[in-house]
Amino acid sequence: MFNFKRSVLFLCLFFFLGLGQANATTLTDQFKETFIGSYSFVDTKGKWGNFEYFQRKSDGQIAYCIEPGIPKSNEIYIGQSDLEMHELSEFVHLTEEQLYKISLIAYFGYGYQGNAGYEWIVATQSLIWKETGRDFKFTSRIDANEPTKYIIDTPIEIQEKMARIERNVNQYLRKPDIDNQHLKIAYNNSYFYQNDFLEGYEIKKSINATTINFRKNEIVITPHSFEGGNILLQKELKDWSSSFVVYASDVGQNMLVPGNLPALEVQFDFEVVRNVFRLKKYDALNKSCKAQTNSSLVGSVYGLYSLSGNYIVDLIIDEDCSASLYDLPNGKYYIQETKAGVNYALDPNKYYFEFKENQTEQEAISYENLLMGQIRIKKWDSKNKSCLAQGNASLNGAIYGIYKKDGTLVEELLIDNCEALSKKNLIVGEYYLKEIKAPKGYLLDNKKYFFEINSSNASEILNIEVLEQVYETNLTINKFYFKYGIPLNEEGAKFEIYFKNKLFDTLITDKNGEAFITLPYGKYIIKQIKAIEGTHLLEDILFVVDENSKENENLTLYNSSYKGSVQLLKVDAATELPLAHAKFQLCKETGECFKVIETNEEGIIRINDLDYGSYYFQEIKAPRGYALKEDKIYFNISLDGELVLLNVSNEQEVMVPNTSKNDKYHYRILFLIVLGVMFYKKKV
Repeated sequence: MFNFKRSVLFLCLFFFLGLGQANATTLTDQFKETFIGSYSFVDTKGKWGNFEYFQRKSDGQIAYCIEPGIPKSNEIYIGQSDLEMHELSEFVHLTEEQLYKISLIAYFGYGYQGNAGYEWIVATQSLIWKETGRDFKFTSRIDANEPTKYIIDTPIEIQEKMARIERNVNQYLRKPDIDNQHLKIAYNNSYFYQNDFLEGYEIKKSINATTINFRKNEIVITPHSFEGGNILLQKELKDWSSSFVVYASDVGQNMLVPGNLPALEVQFDFEVVRNVFRLKKYDALNKSCKAQTNSSLVGSVYGLYSLSGNYIVDLIIDEDCSASLYDLPNGKYYIQETKAGVNYALDPNKYYFEFKENQTEQEAISYENLLMGQIRIKKWDSKNKSCLAQGNASLNGAIYGIYKKDGTLVEELLIDNCEALSKKNLIVGEYYLKEIKAPKGYLLDNKKYFFEINSSNASEILNIEVLEQVYETNLTINKFYFKYGIPLNEEGAKFEIYFKNKLFDTLITDKNGEAFITLPYGKYIIKQIKAIEGTHLLEDILFVVDENSKENENLTLYNSSYKGSVQLLKVDAATELPLAHAKFQLCKETGECFKVIETNEEGIIRINDLDYGSYYFQEIKAPRGYALKEDKIYFNISLDGELVLLNVSNEQEVMVPNTSKNDKYHYRILFLIVLGVMFYKKKV
C-alpha cells in the first residue's frame, strides 16, 4: 500500500540532506510514553484518552505531540534542528508561524526555570494542541460509549499554568516600535530612544564613525560622519542546553523536543542630516501623545517662518505626534500653529529657534489644550415659562449635576436668580445635565438633558433651558346648603382665594355646586363672599399645598341655614281668652308636614330652630265647643334669630236642634220636665 506520509518524509529528507545543509543537524531517536492518569480529554472529532507525556529514549528529555489524532510510533524517528524556521515547519507539516509559536510554548512550559510536575506537562501540551488547531475539552473520567458525557471546565491549576506560559511567550515577542524604522539624525547630535521592550536585546551590528550607547531600555546614537547605516539588535533565549528539535515519523505522530530558539531581531537604519528641527505635540492634560476621547493630535499644521515673518513650509503632525524638518540653512526661525487637531484649541504660541555652527539640532514641544466649553442653565417654571416661581415655591437653590456620558460627575451647579454658569472646563465630549436637588416647592426633575461640547460650540456659552414642575393640587370645592334640613347643591356660591393677603382668584360654583382651581405650592385663605339667601357665610378656610399634598383634593362645604322661631297664640274669637288643647300640624310650603303639637294651657305653641323658609300651620283638632279652623296659617322665617308671632282665633260652636230625628227622645225629655215642674208646685 502506498504510504503518503512515508513518501513525504523521504522527500523532505532528500531535500534537506541532498542539498548538503551545512548547519543542519539530523538526529534519530525513539520515544516512550507514560500515562499521567489524572487528566483526560475528548476532542470534537470524537478522539478521547488520558493525557500522557513523552520522553526521548536517548536522554529522557521531555517531548510533545505536535500532530494530534495520530498515535505515537515505536519505530525510529528522524529529527531536524538548526535549519531555517520555514524549512523545519515544512518538515513537520506546520506553518512557520505555528511552529515558531509551538516552540516558544515548549520553551516556557515544563522544565523552564523550575516548572516541574504533571500539571506543567498538561498545560504545555494543551497550549500546543490549541496552536495546531485541535479543539478539545477536559473530562472528569473516560467513558468509551459516551466520551462527551463527563466534560468539565479546564481545571484551575491547569488554567493558571497555561496563563503563565502565554504571558511569558507574549512578553518575549514584544518588540520596540523602532523596528524597521528609518531615522534622520543630525550630524554630531545624539538621537535618544527609550522603550521598555529594549530590555534583553544586544547590539549585533553597528556603523563605523557612530557612537552607540545601549543600556537596559535606552539607546543613544551619535553619528560623527555623514555616513548612515543599519543597526541590528538581537534577543536570544539560552535557558536550554541545545536548540529545539522536531521529529517526524512515517507511521506516527510528529514530535517536538523543547530547546533554544533563533534570536529575535530588531533592526533599523538611519541617515545623517544637517540642521534638524523636530516638533513634538502632546496633549496638555496627560502630557503624552495620547489624545483625549473623540479628539486627535494628528493632522495639526504648523507653519515655518523666517524671523522676518516670511512663510517657508508646513509641518504636519504625524501618528507619532511629531513633525521634522531637515537640512535647513543656518538662521533664525519660528513656527506657529495654523490648524489645530480635531477638538483641540489652536496653539497661540510662537516657537523660536536658530541654526548655527555647532547648533544643528533643535526641538520644540507644544502642549495642546482641548477645546473647552461652558454651559449656562436657565431654569423656568414649567407653567408660565418664566423665572417667576408659583405660590410659595422658589426656583433658586436647585442643584444640577453635569455628568459625562458614562455617568461620571464633572461639576455641581447651584441655581441662583434662575440660572447657573459652569466653569469653562468642559472638554470636548458628550454630557448630560440632571437635577440633584429640587428647589423649595418643586418636584425633582429626573430628566437627563443631553448636550455635546464640540468644535462648533466650544467658543461660546451653550444655553440649556430646564423646566421645573411645581407641587400643585387640583382643588374641587363641593358646595351644599341646607333647606328644611336637606343638603342641596348650591349654585352661585362665590369664593375669593387669597395668597399672601392678595387676591389670587375668584370661584363661583356651577349648577352642581362645584368649582375648580389648580393651586401651586403655598398657603391660601379661602373666603366665601356670597351664599344663597338664608344661609350663613362660611368661616375662612386655610388650605395648604406642600410636598405631601395629593394631586387631587376635594373640599366639601356646607352652609348653615338661618334659624328662627314661631309662636302661635290660640284665643276665643269673642272673648280673646286663650284656648288650650287645640292641635295643629306644622308643614313646609311644599306640603310636607313634619310636626304635630297642641296649644298649652296658655293657648301657646312655640317651636324653635326652624330653618330659613316658608311654613304653615294647619289646625287638625279644635278645642271642645269650638269650630275647627280650616284656613292654613302661613308664615316665613326670613331672618336669623327671628321670632314670628301668630294669633289664631276660634269661634264657639252653635247647637241647633234637629227635629227630624229622635222625636221620641225629645218628647220624653219634655215630659220629664213637665212632671218635675208639677211636682215642685204641689210640694210648695
